[in-house]
Amino acid sequence: MLTSRTAFVSGGTGFLGSFLIAFLLRQGCRVMALVRGADAEGRLLEALQEVDVNLDDTLLKNGALSVVEGDVREPGFGLGEAQLA
Repeated sequence: MLTSRTAFVSGGTGFLGSFLIAFLLRQGCRVMALVRGADAEGRLLEALQEVDVNLDDTLLKNGALSVVEGDVREPGFGLGEAQLA
């Protein structure tokens, strides 16, 4: 089990990324997901439900899963300095 670890995942709304996030969460890992576009959190939760991961707000509230809106094509992933820190 991967306790006390944090993984940064881009592409979490895609096929492989959603399975990777689900796997990491089941292993007890904290996951920070970079999602492009509007309604990043909603889009990620929808993608995870499509791969049969029944998530509720608990993972978001307890910090196991956090969603950051950004884009890997932008310098610094399109994130501000506070988010990068």
